[in-house]
Amino acid sequence: MLILVPWKPVAIFVLVMAAFIMFGYFASAFMRGQNPFAEDWKNAKQIMAGQSVTHATPTHKTKRAALHAAQ
Repeated sequence: MLILVPWKPVAIFVLVMAAFIMFGYFASAFMRGQNPFAEDWKNAKQIMAGQSVTHATPTHKTKRAALHAAQ
């Protein structure tokens, strides 16, 4: 049995859903005060280099933390 699907309404539905998702992303970014078009170049370069984003930069230690670690 051959099942015929009208593809034009399916394509329109998919495009409308994609537009809703994009609009929601942009609206939530603007409400948080962020630029949705800004790229995070620092993390992108670390990912391309194969480094872990969380461990790419050394952490800053205060003098008190250094003295505590030395004991």
